[in-house]
Amino acid sequence: MNLAGKGPSGENKEYLYNLETALLDLSPNSSDAHVSDLVRRCKALEGEEEGESGVERGGEGGKLHRVGSTEEQEEVEK
Repeated sequence: MNLAGKGPSGENKEYLYNLETALLDLSPNSSDAHVSDLVRRCKALEGEEEGESGVERGGEGGKLHRVGSTEEQEEVEK
């Protein structure tokens, strides 16, 4: 996901954040784990770019890293 990207519906990250909110507002069971994970990752990357401390990290060695679609797909298939 391109955090700085913009499409017909506005900024990519705002679209994602609004999607998660809309799903959660539908019902307690309508959340989507993948959408929520993307939101968490995007907010963590935003925090890194803004130099915030205490950002939740994941991956090897506790560092966030951006992955390409092939690497991400291989991780999903494991």
